[in-house]
Amino acid sequence: MRCSYCNLACRFAVDTDDLGIIGLNYRDGRLCARGCANEILLKSGRRLTNPVVEFLPTSWEATIKKIKDLISRYQESMVITVGSELTLDEFQLIRGLARALKVRIIPIGLGGGDFQLDGVTVGNLSEIESAERLITFGSLFEAGPIIANSILNFRYRKGTVLYHLDSLPSRIVSFADHFLPLSPGEEAKGLTEVLERKEFASMVADVKEHPTLIIGAITPARFSDPVAAGLALQYLARSLKKKVITITTKVGWSGDGTFEDLIRDVKGGKIKLILNFGDELLYFADLLKGVRLITTTTFTIEPKRGWILLPAAISAEKGGKVRTVGGFETAEPFPPPSGVYPIEKLIGMIATGIKPLRYEPVVVDDDFLFRRIEGRGKKGKGTITLYGVPSPIHFRDLFQRPLWIWLSQKDLVRMRLTDYNTVRVGTKSYSIEAEPRVHPLLPEGVATIPIDSPQTWPLFSFSGSNLIPTEVRLWRGRST
Repeated sequence: MRCSYCNLACRFAVDTDDLGIIGLNYRDGRLCARGCANEILLKSGRRLTNPVVEFLPTSWEATIKKIKDLISRYQESMVITVGSELTLDEFQLIRGLARALKVRIIPIGLGGGDFQLDGVTVGNLSEIESAERLITFGSLFEAGPIIANSILNFRYRKGTVLYHLDSLPSRIVSFADHFLPLSPGEEAKGLTEVLERKEFASMVADVKEHPTLIIGAITPARFSDPVAAGLALQYLARSLKKKVITITTKVGWSGDGTFEDLIRDVKGGKIKLILNFGDELLYFADLLKGVRLITTTTFTIEPKRGWILLPAAISAEKGGKVRTVGGFETAEPFPPPSGVYPIEKLIGMIATGIKPLRYEPVVVDDDFLFRRIEGRGKKGKGTITLYGVPSPIHFRDLFQRPLWIWLSQKDLVRMRLTDYNTVRVGTKSYSIEAEPRVHPLLPEGVATIPIDSPQTWPLFSFSGSNLIPTEVRLWRGRST
């Protein structure tokens, strides 16, 4: 089996005995906290194992009849939404269903799919062993913790140099030979200007003379435009004539619209029915008022009026092609609980004769990249720019860790806060509790919070289907 929570797609096996699941076997190394969570999810007593219609457990036969009736009634005002944790086979079949029903697909996650810049050469992780120079970008250790061991082994080899480019500090900064800062909110623009700017001249000259690999992490709410940041990293690699590897979490699929389009049409009354595959849309349930929702879900959740819940398989229970750094690779499934049907069977019950539509990464040119690059917006008075950073130990809140928000000492004093005392972090429409921590390398006016927690997703703004940094307020007792 392969873990699909990031595109490192680490291998593991599930060990069982006569009584059920014993645990996970990491035969090819280790798993990060996200991967280890597969054991928690497999054993969880909160798994949904039967459909729920209008708050009541219902048979599959009655549920499918209800779904068909709803589709027939609302087909002209219906959309299909898809999350990031789908296999290639599942998404291609969902595309076939959308085509048959003549409805749109809206991606939730790092929207727009996995864009690839024309002329870029993709590397593989084994090339770290032969590289003499590494250029890294983004929260690499947090996005793909398992890659940390390979990078540390590289760092301790004689004659190697590690350059790290980023706008915010992360764990890899402590191990880099050179940390070259970019401006927060302007990371994509900075990457496209590396060969022109004097502060990068010595790095450029050095890597041109040595075998070099470029590795970056592109994650939600970390960049003002995650798609542009990923393409800009590819642009840098192509300009230096080097290979590039991109570590991603929550990468969406290309669709016929964006999350912004979805919310606008919901508010305008144009959408009456959503058929959703994945968990991400459920984080924004409060934005879906007045809409009937048919959704797959792994766990038992509190439904709302007009909702139909369909039990879904978790990552370890899915077979087929999963996204990896080098393309798509086949994963072997673990049998799901009784009553949980794979998406292939579910679609077959909803509509017969559905054929999968082929999906391939979208190849774009330089003009597409430069049209997307925009500068950072102005902050509102009394606010702070909140960025999301990957944190596997906060994955779906399964490990019950308190939420921390990191900020500079100056911002802590300016907002009259004290570290380790709970504060509210929020926008006009949503807020959560978090414990402030001081990070000595964070620039003033910037804060970071774990993005792997479902609690934090509604804090962020959307641009298209991309979660992006947002302006928030922090307060204790009263607004600052």
